[in-house]
Amino acid sequence: MHQLLAATLIRSALFILLLCSIPGSAQAQPYQLWGELQGGPHDVGFRTAWQLDYTRTYKLVSDASSGSPRAKAPRPILINIWYPARRSEHAEAMAYEEYLNILSSHPQLQGFSQKLIQHNREVICKELLGKAENELNQRESLAWKEFRKTRTAAFREAEPAPGKFPVLIYHSGAGSSFEDNSVLCEYLASHGYVVVGSAFQDGYGSSLNTYGGRSSLQDIAFLIAYAQRMPQADWNRIGLGGHSAGAQAAMRFGARPQSVIDALLILDTTQDYHSLANPLWSFPKPVLENAGNFTGSILAVAGPAAIFQLMDRLEWADRYYFTIDKVGHNEFISQGVIRSQLASQYGLMQDDRGEKNVPPSERERRAQDLSQRFKAICEYVLTFLNAHLKEQPQAIASLEKSHRNARPGAEPYAEHVPVGTSMPEAYALASSEPPSPRQLRRFLAEHGLDSTLALLDKFWSKDAPAPIYDGIYGFAWVYELFEQGETAAAKALSKRYDQFIEGGLKPTFSIYCNLGHRVGHRDFARACFERFLVIAPENADARKKLASLQDSNQK
Repeated sequence: MHQLLAATLIRSALFILLLCSIPGSAQAQPYQLWGELQGGPHDVGFRTAWQLDYTRTYKLVSDASSGSPRAKAPRPILINIWYPARRSEHAEAMAYEEYLNILSSHPQLQGFSQKLIQHNREVICKELLGKAENELNQRESLAWKEFRKTRTAAFREAEPAPGKFPVLIYHSGAGSSFEDNSVLCEYLASHGYVVVGSAFQDGYGSSLNTYGGRSSLQDIAFLIAYAQRMPQADWNRIGLGGHSAGAQAAMRFGARPQSVIDALLILDTTQDYHSLANPLWSFPKPVLENAGNFTGSILAVAGPAAIFQLMDRLEWADRYYFTIDKVGHNEFISQGVIRSQLASQYGLMQDDRGEKNVPPSERERRAQDLSQRFKAICEYVLTFLNAHLKEQPQAIASLEKSHRNARPGAEPYAEHVPVGTSMPEAYALASSEPPSPRQLRRFLAEHGLDSTLALLDKFWSKDAPAPIYDGIYGFAWVYELFEQGETAAAKALSKRYDQFIEGGLKPTFSIYCNLGHRVGHRDFARACFERFLVIAPENADARKKLASLQDSNQK
């Protein structure tokens, strides 16, 4: 529908279509946002709590004046808990907007909690509709209003199910909202997990954005201690997971000595696609310095071009790499899937791939496809946790078989990297399939440049390019070769990618060089522009910015 809707009846009908368009949903079924995900034996309970951490000070955003130069405030900790609950036939599941019902009556928290509510409401609106609430047009306002009334699978303050259950501490991504992966949290709770999250706000009170830095590590420790006191929680089975910067924080926490974490769930850190030669990410350094502390299990989920070089270094851990195509960065969480559904039904804005003017039929196809891909992610996550937190024999057996026969990049693909292994299996020259991104990098080291270029030529297909032809993958590889002093190989490989990708690797180099420049990472930006100019000496903008960085370094 491309015209603004005026009649209330039509608006109501459109919202019903939205619910029906989500695969597997039905009015009698409370899981309207789950797609075809199948719930477990439990209902999903949800409750929130507030705690004050008196071991840390925090400048509350709501405080205009402390009233005393020596007055100080403890750090406020929001605690969101999804948990297995008793079946209830008469209770009504929460509307999505009820996730924002976190207002505290505590004198030290009332103003802060109110600001946190408003902040997260704005974040949710921007993530789902692409703009602030006060900027929405009539159609967008309708979508926003109706979406907030959508029923979740969670029942507030439901009676807990009897027994003890494994715990998963979950950390959302930087700048995200605290419920951004609520469908996964609900899904895991229905299958017998206590999932604990928080707002993870900036450590110094300068922002309410989800942070992911040092304060997050302290928050995670606080949540684990809090969960240990919960009657339902089994402290002997602790998992930690997150998305993006939340995944990075989980990695850093997992590297701590004598960590209580038994399993790590890592959703698209964004570093997974890059080599350790790229210093744009700071979290790999403390992780590598404490690599021996990873003795549990790790599930890393990313796109098919991921090389998992950091994960490969964690040889004391049992690792699983799950890659899936056509999933944007924010589509590894339920919020991105919901955005796609709203965009499809209401014809609103581009999806997470950033494309505009996508035909309605294509939007609908993508939304349905993404729902299926998110379902595959959630199911594999559950299987992993069942295997390594619940130690279920059938889950362990399933991990050894699931998605192993798929071609990397074509379907969800899983690799098991057991303890003591630091590299992929060698590529078989007789194979009729192209190597995986990890295998091709090993192939270069073992067979040389000419054979590698020949292998790239052999499997190139414009209609169905394998992950080894991805621009970010090519950039990461070429940048690393430059860093290793292999300039001739870097130039030759870059030139070959000119045949595979429109514009070659130059657009990707430009993006990352400018990103480093924008975030103030001068050393990386300078090195990136220098390498960019080796493969694109005619680029005046890169030359100008490199000169600017060199001048500022001399001053």
